[in-house]
Amino acid sequence: LFRSYFGSTTDGIRFNRGTNVAQAVTNQAIPFGIGGSAVATDPATGNLLFYTDGVSVFNRENNVMPSGLSLFGDNSSSNSAVIVPKPGDPNKYYIFTTESYYPLTGLHYTLVDMCLDGGLGAVVNAEKNVFLTGQTPEKVTTALHANGKDVWVITHGWNDNEFRVFLVTAAGVDPTPVITAIGPVHGPDFFQSVGCMKMNRDNNKLAVAVEISGNRIELYDFDNATGIVSNDIE
Repeated sequence: LFRSYFGSTTDGIRFNRGTNVAQAVTNQAIPFGIGGSAVATDPATGNLLFYTDGVSVFNRENNVMPSGLSLFGDNSSSNSAVIVPKPGDPNKYYIFTTESYYPLTGLHYTLVDMCLDGGLGAVVNAEKNVFLTGQTPEKVTTALHANGKDVWVITHGWNDNEFRVFLVTAAGVDPTPVITAIGPVHGPDFFQSVGCMKMNRDNNKLAVAVEISGNRIELYDFDNATGIVSNDIE
């Protein structure tokens, strides 16, 4: 199964494994929003575990998780959240959040432990809204490391041309990013914050959308062994 939830209390899509049939999901709990969302599913069965709009975290029964309110994302952010399974621990997940185009408080992460609340999961208060870097636009995405286990979390600096890439391993989130200065500056117009960042399925090409006069798409190579961004094409 694969699920995608959107910024409305009735909107979602469920794709059944082995078929090309999509079903509407009408019972999810994300309030109205115009930005992104993220969903975690069981890797073996595809069943829903939890989902978030970057502000609240909802369990598979569509209830807010314990401590699952007031994450430092925003439900109008283009990439409001991404979810990363913790390498080596099938019960823990990191939620990385970005704010909306103003005030751009930066990239934070929050840990979810699925062993808590009787197996429905809960946010771990000791690792909630942990600051990584700021300011950042509304952009965050992920890539699988070349070792097939660890995960890169990629964002961009504000009013500069820096990609900031964080490594997630079994030891946790490394707070020291790999920084590559390349391509155009994002800023200072706050509307340039708007737009998504996405990695391809081979984890070696990075696309960045920037809202600006005429709009802009940037394409880069990504080295998933080192976290370095290169070869900018606009």
